[in-house]
Amino acid sequence: MTQGSRKGGRIAAAFFLVLGLVFAGVVGWLVNSGLDFSRNAVSTSGIVVSVARERSSSAKAYTYRPTIRYSDSNGQSRTAQTAMSASSYNFAPGEKVAILVDSRDPSDMRIDSWFTLWGFGSIFAAVGLASLIGGVFVWRFADRPFVTGKTDGTASAKRSTANADQDASGPVRRS
Repeated sequence: MTQGSRKGGRIAAAFFLVLGLVFAGVVGWLVNSGLDFSRNAVSTSGIVVSVARERSSSAKAYTYRPTIRYSDSNGQSRTAQTAMSASSYNFAPGEKVAILVDSRDPSDMRIDSWFTLWGFGSIFAAVGLASLIGGVFVWRFADRPFVTGKTDGTASAKRSTANADQDASGPVRRS
């Protein structure tokens, strides 16, 4: 293996390791944010006022962002739109939904679901872990030659010469 290809393998490995560490930082922030919200959230219900339909980035499907009316812990009526849209948020207007409301900031409302609190953190954790594992794997094996089955001819030439020498002298007798 040439020095250049070994260096390229190390650069690729370093890229994946750094990417994994960046994702780990994002996961830490997302988990901390989710924990902070869940510690201060009050479970309640709200009524769907309207649902905005949005074309997803793949442009093949739609996601939905509901606007929900609810009462905060002081009894004040509030209306807020969810921060994220999802294909599962296709509620009918007038439908009652379970929500979480931040007791410190009653305008911070989220649909009460596992994915709302932990979904993005889980996705980032999976991608970050895969990047770290890939980086370690590439780093570990970057200096090993890659066997493609192709030869430069020297190995087969040496075997042919050895076989020719054996054929010329006859079979080798072992005692």
